[in-house]
Amino acid sequence: MSGNILDYLDWRGDVPFSVSPFNEVDNLVFAQSAYVMLDGILDEEGSMSPAEAAEAFFQKFTREEIRENHSLHKDAPFIMEKIGQAKRYEGVRVTHYLNVIDEEAEAQISAMAFLLRRYRTAISQQA
Repeated sequence: MSGNILDYLDWRGDVPFSVSPFNEVDNLVFAQSAYVMLDGILDEEGSMSPAEAAEAFFQKFTREEIRENHSLHKDAPFIMEKIGQAKRYEGVRVTHYLNVIDEEAEAQISAMAFLLRRYRTAISQQA
Protein backbone atom coordinates (compact mmCIF):
# COMPACT_ATOMS: atom_id res chain seq x y z
CA MET A 1 0.00 0.00 0.00
CA SER A 2 1.33 3.41 -0.83
CA GLY A 3 0.25 6.59 0.86
CA ASN A 4 1.00 10.25 0.87
CA ILE A 5 2.07 12.79 3.45
CA LEU A 6 -1.50 13.34 4.64
CA ASP A 7 -1.82 9.58 5.23
CA TYR A 8 1.42 9.62 7.23
CA LEU A 9 0.06 12.43 9.41
CA ASP A 10 -3.13 10.44 10.03
CA TRP A 11 -1.13 7.30 10.79
CA ARG A 12 1.73 8.72 12.91
CA GLY A 13 0.42 12.10 14.03
CA ASP A 14 -0.30 10.85 17.54
CA VAL A 15 3.19 9.38 18.08
CA PRO A 16 5.48 11.85 19.88
CA PHE A 17 9.16 12.25 18.97
CA SER A 18 10.03 10.70 22.36
CA VAL A 19 8.58 7.40 21.08
CA SER A 20 9.62 7.65 17.44
CA PRO A 21 12.41 10.18 16.75
CA PHE A 22 12.31 12.80 14.00
CA ASN A 23 12.85 11.05 10.67
CA GLU A 24 13.07 11.62 6.91
CA VAL A 25 9.30 11.64 6.50
CA ASP A 26 8.93 14.33 9.19
CA ASN A 27 11.50 16.33 7.25
CA LEU A 28 9.39 15.88 4.10
CA VAL A 29 6.26 16.96 6.01
CA PHE A 30 7.92 20.27 6.90
CA ALA A 31 9.47 20.67 3.44
CA GLN A 32 6.09 20.30 1.73
CA SER A 33 4.24 22.55 4.17
CA ALA A 34 6.84 25.26 3.52
CA TYR A 35 5.05 25.88 0.21
CA VAL A 36 2.17 27.60 2.03
CA MET A 37 2.19 31.24 1.01
CA LEU A 38 2.03 33.22 4.24
CA ASP A 39 2.32 36.71 2.73
CA GLY A 40 0.39 39.13 4.94
CA ILE A 41 0.13 36.44 7.64
CA LEU A 42 3.69 36.00 8.90
CA ASP A 43 6.98 37.84 8.41
CA GLU A 44 10.64 37.32 9.26
CA GLU A 45 10.18 38.55 12.83
CA GLY A 46 6.95 36.74 13.64
CA SER A 47 6.18 33.31 14.99
CA MET A 48 3.01 31.25 15.12
CA SER A 49 1.88 27.68 15.48
CA PRO A 50 1.15 25.64 12.34
CA ALA A 51 -2.53 25.61 13.37
CA GLU A 52 -2.58 29.43 13.53
CA ALA A 53 -0.81 29.67 10.17
CA ALA A 54 -3.26 27.27 8.52
CA GLU A 55 -6.26 29.03 10.05
CA ALA A 56 -5.06 32.42 8.80
CA PHE A 57 -4.35 30.96 5.36
CA PHE A 58 -7.85 29.46 5.14
CA GLN A 59 -9.32 32.85 6.06
CA LYS A 60 -7.66 34.26 2.92
CA PHE A 61 -8.44 31.35 0.59
CA THR A 62 -11.32 28.88 0.57
CA ARG A 63 -10.68 25.16 0.62
CA GLU A 64 -12.43 24.91 -2.73
CA GLU A 65 -10.08 27.51 -4.27
CA ILE A 66 -7.11 25.48 -3.05
CA ARG A 67 -8.50 22.15 -4.26
CA GLU A 68 -9.07 23.68 -7.71
CA ASN A 69 -5.47 24.91 -7.82
CA HIS A 70 -3.43 22.87 -10.29
CA SER A 71 -0.14 23.42 -8.47
CA LEU A 72 2.00 20.49 -7.45
CA HIS A 73 1.93 21.93 -3.93
CA LYS A 74 -1.81 22.38 -3.47
CA ASP A 75 -1.75 19.98 -0.49
CA ALA A 76 0.67 22.23 1.43
CA PRO A 77 -2.02 24.16 3.36
CA PHE A 78 -3.75 20.90 4.29
CA ILE A 79 -0.43 19.46 5.47
CA MET A 80 0.20 22.59 7.58
CA GLU A 81 -3.29 22.21 9.05
CA LYS A 82 -2.67 18.55 9.98
CA ILE A 83 0.69 19.42 11.55
CA GLY A 84 -1.21 21.83 13.78
CA GLN A 85 -3.62 19.08 14.83
CA ALA A 86 -1.03 16.34 15.40
CA LYS A 87 0.32 15.53 18.85
CA ARG A 88 3.62 14.59 17.20
CA TYR A 89 4.25 18.21 16.26
CA GLU A 90 2.90 19.77 19.43
CA GLY A 91 4.84 22.90 20.30
CA VAL A 92 6.21 23.48 16.78
CA ARG A 93 6.49 27.14 15.77
CA VAL A 94 6.59 28.53 12.23
CA THR A 95 8.98 31.45 12.04
CA HIS A 96 11.30 33.48 9.78
CA TYR A 97 8.88 33.53 6.84
CA LEU A 98 10.32 35.21 3.79
CA ASN A 99 8.95 35.56 0.27
CA VAL A 100 10.88 37.79 -2.14
CA ILE A 101 9.95 38.13 -5.79
CA ASP A 102 12.18 40.18 -8.08
CA GLU A 103 10.40 40.35 -11.43
CA GLU A 104 13.18 42.37 -13.03
CA ALA A 105 15.77 39.73 -12.18
CA GLU A 106 13.21 36.96 -12.75
CA ALA A 107 14.09 35.55 -9.33
CA GLN A 108 12.05 34.35 -6.39
CA ILE A 109 12.91 32.91 -2.98
CA SER A 110 10.56 31.77 -0.29
CA ALA A 111 11.49 30.21 3.02
CA MET A 112 10.28 29.55 6.55
CA ALA A 113 11.67 27.79 9.58
CA PHE A 114 9.96 25.21 11.78
CA LEU A 115 11.21 25.33 15.33
CA LEU A 116 10.67 22.16 17.34
CA ARG A 117 9.97 22.46 21.08
CA ARG A 118 13.00 20.31 21.95
CA TYR A 119 15.35 22.72 20.22
CA ARG A 120 13.58 25.85 21.52
CA THR A 121 14.17 24.55 25.05
CA ALA A 122 17.87 23.95 24.31
CA ILE A 123 18.23 27.44 22.85
CA SER A 124 16.49 29.01 25.86
CA GLN A 125 18.77 27.14 28.26
CA GLN A 126 21.87 28.43 26.44
CA ALA A 127 20.77 32.07 26.59
